[in-house]
Amino acid sequence: VLLNISQNFGCFHVSSGSLELADFLFYAEEIRIDKKQRDWSSLKDVKHPCNALVVTDNYLFSDEDIYLENIRSICENLMPATLASGFKFDVTLIGHNPNKDFRPVKDQHKMLADYFKDKFPYLVNLTIVRETYHDRYIFTNYYRIVSGNGFALFKNKQLLPGKRTTVHCKSLVHE
Repeated sequence: VLLNISQNFGCFHVSSGSLELADFLFYAEEIRIDKKQRDWSSLKDVKHPCNALVVTDNYLFSDEDIYLENIRSICENLMPATLASGFKFDVTLIGHNPNKDFRPVKDQHKMLADYFKDKFPYLVNLTIVRETYHDRYIFTNYYRIVSGNGFALFKNKQLLPGKRTTVHCKSLVHE
């Protein structure tokens, strides 16, 4: 099966005959997160070709169940279904809450690396950086996603109390 550039490498190519492929670079979207949502599936609305994902959120690592559920859901809804054989997708998680980080980075890394190996048909290069970074972002090759309440919003398929928020999604070339 012959794959195109976005399916092979998580990026896109625009030519004079396919300018509409770049439309998403010029839009911004707001996604309201409220009790109707059960996970991060609303991120599918802004899914686009990518080969890297960076998540910054100090509170993401504060509770093991919340951490795993939210990271898995974010990745499932933003990462591509395919990439070329041997091509790696990079996931970097940055955050540190010294009062609540629940386990050694090595253990967190293993749990997520096992998940990526089972869930995605391509290699995932996972990096966890334990540094304080207050702002809560998701960056992809082309997008910046901002959540004022962070990304640790769901537990057991329910929105946590007091976590309603609006997630702002913008192309890196927007504004």
